[in-house]
Amino acid sequence: MTLPSGTDGSMIDAVFDNGMVEITIKGAAADRAREPQRIEVKESSG
Repeated sequence: MTLPSGTDGSMIDAVFDNGMVEITIKGAAADRAREPQRIEVKESSG
């Protein structure tokens, strides 16, 4: 995941639990009411 330059890393939390990574980014964009997005993460074949 690439974030815009100037993103404050102290406002980002990431938790890996039971094969699932949950990333929370606090700030203006996160304050808007939105449905969570699920993104499939594929395993490397190499």
